[in-house]
Amino acid sequence: MTEGICGAAVAQRDTILVDDVQSDPRYLACWVEAKSEIVVPVRVQEEIIGEIDVDSHARGAFGPTDREFLERCAAIIGGFIEVHRK
Repeated sequence: MTEGICGAAVAQRDTILVDDVQSDPRYLACWVEAKSEIVVPVRVQEEIIGEIDVDSHARGAFGPTDREFLERCAAIIGGFIEVHRK
């Protein structure tokens, strides 16, 4: 999957933060009020198994602190899944 901001995050294997989704050609409108978005891949070892995707009504809503927080959350989720995967 390489469509939209979520697909781009998987393809780049990295967090993507978009301050203004209307100016990003990758954005797939699924929520009319969305103005900004952050997408963080969730990994188990090196495999991306999901994403944390957060939208906001405000442009430029997410910054470095949000990125760090969500990347830590993604690492915790990935670690939990790895331990409990059968």
